[in-house]
Amino acid sequence: RRLAVGPFDESCALGLDKWIELSHIPPALEHLMPIETALDDIPAVAVTGNDAARLRHGQSVLARPGTIQVLDGSDLSLGAGADETVFCSCKGEPVAICRFRQGEFHPVKVFNLNPERGPDVDYARP
Repeated sequence: RRLAVGPFDESCALGLDKWIELSHIPPALEHLMPIETALDDIPAVAVTGNDAARLRHGQSVLARPGTIQVLDGSDLSLGAGADETVFCSCKGEPVAICRFRQGEFHPVKVFNLNPERGPDVDYARP
């Protein structure tokens, strides 16, 4: 039986019965860890708002000087020959997991975790 994976161990676990009990109560979200906890072993970069919007729409982003910031503690080479998986965020908000290759960030998994931003699709339109 596996007792730990990465930074998570049994002390982080919440049983299914307990989760079902808490799922209808807003404070239940206090039991969830930020997504960055699971991604702390992936190099992280901060992108601009415009680049974040492009990534959220599945578009690749060119790594231009001054628009991409490698975050503290991340071991990442942005050289032309690099081929790495990276975690992109904007103003502290998770944006996407990307593949960085040939000088571009290509989104692999995009996060839509901010309900205040609203959906990217206007469902009211006919």
